[in-house]
Amino acid sequence: MKKLSPILIILFCCQISFGSDTTIVFRPTEFSKVFEAAKREQKPVMLFFHFDGCGACNIMIQDIFTKKSVYDFYNSKLVCYAINTLKGEGVELAKRYGVQSCPAFLFLNADGRVVHKIVGLYDTVSFIRQAAYAFDAAGSLSDYRKRYDAGERGSDFLREYCCKLRDAAELDTVLIRMYVHTLPEEDIKRPENIRFIYEFCFHNHEPALPYGSKGFQFMLSNRKLFNQYFDSSQVNARIVMLASDSLYSAIEHLNEREFNRIIAILKPFDGHDCLYKEMDGRLTAAMDSKHIIMNAQLAFYDKTRDKIKYEKTLDQFIKAIWNSSGELNTIAWNYFEKYDDPGHLNKALKWVKRSVELKSYYANNDTWANLLYKLNRYQEGYARANIAIELAIKEGVDYKSTSELQEKLLGNNK
Repeated sequence: MKKLSPILIILFCCQISFGSDTTIVFRPTEFSKVFEAAKREQKPVMLFFHFDGCGACNIMIQDIFTKKSVYDFYNSKLVCYAINTLKGEGVELAKRYGVQSCPAFLFLNADGRVVHKIVGLYDTVSFIRQAAYAFDAAGSLSDYRKRYDAGERGSDFLREYCCKLRDAAELDTVLIRMYVHTLPEEDIKRPENIRFIYEFCFHNHEPALPYGSKGFQFMLSNRKLFNQYFDSSQVNARIVMLASDSLYSAIEHLNEREFNRIIAILKPFDGHDCLYKEMDGRLTAAMDSKHIIMNAQLAFYDKTRDKIKYEKTLDQFIKAIWNSSGELNTIAWNYFEKYDDPGHLNKALKWVKRSVELKSYYANNDTWANLLYKLNRYQEGYARANIAIELAIKEGVDYKSTSELQEKLLGNNK
């Protein structure tokens, strides 16, 4: 049998120790040694940022790292290293590499330069495809960043760059708006741009394509076109949430002209459910759009101190919600927090009594007790607070604030 040289024996042992037939193997060494191994083995590096209790990290570990095509590729082609962002050197390394959410995967060359970055959950095929950028930087995040810094601004390039930055959790609204703004009219109706506007009209829970923007106006004017690609309720949810964001800005700045324009846009959507779902189906936002018009009008007329219009709208609103226990309790509580005079408080008392008549539960009885306290009706308030506490015990909810109210009611009743 031909003997192996000492060098070949060392290399052979290294390959065995880092191989696995079950999952990706992460090097059990100090971070400072990772790039020495990468240079020695002539491989790129993959840094896996995670932390204990990270649900998405565990999904990747259990469901993706254990796929044969994945661990065969990663174990043979890359030097992999795991970093817990909440422990030891991991805290500083997360800061150094700008990692703010997990799981995060950074692909670096043997010299330590970051070539590509992705954040979040990936399927088997995508996870391997993303790693390929570590071997050929063309199309990687670093490649796109270099081209952008060099002045490239073509619409296709900007759209792709937005997607690269999204995958790396580094996308901001400036680039989203820039891309949509650069789209010529003949291109904006292309399927990829319809998808882009739908997906990115909100980003990180902030309006990226706000009311009045080119993207918003296009979606509003072409709802039927968007409905061909996406659930109509989700198209509506995006329009309502974007318009509502600007509606309350118009109220704050007493911009009546803008307020009336947005009200006209929202009227067709008044009363419909408004649940915002991401592209992957996750529910990430919800807004009560029932009576959205009258709620906004009440806020605007209150801000402008137009008592006549306010009272007229209030009467219409109360009639509309007269059979809704929850909505009556909400407006009664709002009045309790906002007003101290008997006129407003007695109105609220009438509403909360109706709320309890429809359905008696802890929250509306607590509202009733608080209103009685402000009206100096301490004995009645104490009795109502008792009822609220009994209901809270049955419902399994915290009633500390009601107990504190009882003490105040008792003290004032002496």
